[in-house]
Amino acid sequence: MPDPLSINGPGLPLPLLHALVPRRAPVEVEQPSRRIQPPPPSGAEFSSTGDDVGRGSDAQLLSDLRSLAELHRLHEAARAAQAGGSSNAS
Repeated sequence: MPDPLSINGPGLPLPLLHALVPRRAPVEVEQPSRRIQPPPPSGAEFSSTGDDVGRGSDAQLLSDLRSLAELHRLHEAARAAQAGGSSNAS
């Protein structure tokens, strides 16, 4: 088969014919980037809405404060028991 670039039958300029001739895919495979890629998004994002700021957050705050108060009460009771136990030993 003759070289497709040497046939100038339709009368098109050689650069245009060269651009129209199909070529094989390049042999070189693109190397992956060696840069550190950021982690993909986890899908869990916080977005504040009116519901978050309203009743639900107040209930959560009260629950957290009650838990802290209970922990504080237990800590104080443990401290009092420890102080009472050490004074009895002397």
